[in-house]
Amino acid sequence: MIKYLIIFYLALSGLCGLFSQTHTTSTAVLTGQVINGTTGKPVSCDWVRLHRPGNGMETAGEIFRTDHYEFKNLIPDKEHSYILRANYQSVTYSAYIKVDSARSYTHSIKVFDTSSIRPDFKITLPQLVFSKSRGKLYIEELYELHNESKLTYLTAGDRPTFTFNSLQGASLTSVKTQFQENMPLPADTMYQGGAIGIRFPIRLGTSTVQVRYIASYETASYTYKQTWPYDLRNIYVFITPSDIQTVAENFTPIKDDNLLNSNFSSYQLNYLPAGNWITITLNGGSDRPGEEALQIRSAENMVQKYAWWIILFLISVFLIYIGWYAKNFPAERN
Repeated sequence: MIKYLIIFYLALSGLCGLFSQTHTTSTAVLTGQVINGTTGKPVSCDWVRLHRPGNGMETAGEIFRTDHYEFKNLIPDKEHSYILRANYQSVTYSAYIKVDSARSYTHSIKVFDTSSIRPDFKITLPQLVFSKSRGKLYIEELYELHNESKLTYLTAGDRPTFTFNSLQGASLTSVKTQFQENMPLPADTMYQGGAIGIRFPIRLGTSTVQVRYIASYETASYTYKQTWPYDLRNIYVFITPSDIQTVAENFTPIKDDNLLNSNFSSYQLNYLPAGNWITITLNGGSDRPGEEALQIRSAENMVQKYAWWIILFLISVFLIYIGWYAKNFPAERN
C-alpha cells in the first residue's frame, strides 16, 4: 500500500508543478532606447526596470543611468505582458510589452521633460455618481485630465498639481489617481482652506482622479453643491435608484433604456465655466443594497479554479481505487 501512496504523491506533485512552472527552455530578448518625447532624442534616465508578468512587480532586470537597455532570458507569456518602467526627472513612465514567443524584441520607452508651470489641459467629469443605500448616500466624482502638451506637469515641493473643493455635508473616504491603463494608486491629500489638493505627475495623455464621499441620507434628502477653480466639460450624472426625485439645475436628462433598466437616472451638462456652481437636489427613493454603483469586482482566476477541481477529482479517484484494491486484494493474514 505504501508504494501506491508514494506513486500518487509523485503524480500529484507533478500535476501541481505543471500549474506552477513555466516552460523555460526557450527565452526572448528585449532591447530598446529611452526617448525624450519632448525633444525626440535619446536621453539618459535614472533607471530602467522590467517586471515579469503574473508575479506582481517582480523585477526581471534593472539598469541604472542609461539611455538604452537589453534584457535577456525572458520567458515568453502568451497571456500577460511585461511591464517596462523608466524613471526620469522624478517621474516614472511605463509601457506594456507583449513577449509571447522566443525571439528578439525592440521597444523604446518615452519619457518627457518635467515642468512646474501648469499646461492648459482639458478637465472633464464623465462620472458623478449618487448611490443611495441604507440611509447613506455614496458619492463619486471621477475627473479626467487630458494633457496634450509634450511636458509632464509636476509642481516643486509640496504644492498640489490638482485641487477640488471639499464637499459640505459629506465625509471624504478615498482619493485615487490613475494614468491610462496603469493601476489606480491612493493619493495623499493636503488641505488648503476649503480646498483639497493632491500632488501627482500629470503626463501626456489622460489621467484620472477618483474622489469618493459618504453623506447621511437619513432624512431622505440631500443637496449637492460644488464649484471648481477651472472650466469643466462633459459632466455626466448617474443616480441610483432611479426613483429618487432629482432636481439638477441647468442639466439635461438623458433618455437611456439600458441605464433605466439598470435602475439609474442620468443627466448631462456640456460645459461649466470656472467659479460657477452645480446644484443637484435629491429626495426620497427606494433602497439599493450595498455600494453596487461604486464598486469594481475583480474576475476569478479561472486557471486556478479549475486546477483545484482537477486535484480534488484525482484525490477522489485515488480514494475509490484504494477501496477497490482493499476489497479485491485483501491482505493475507498470518
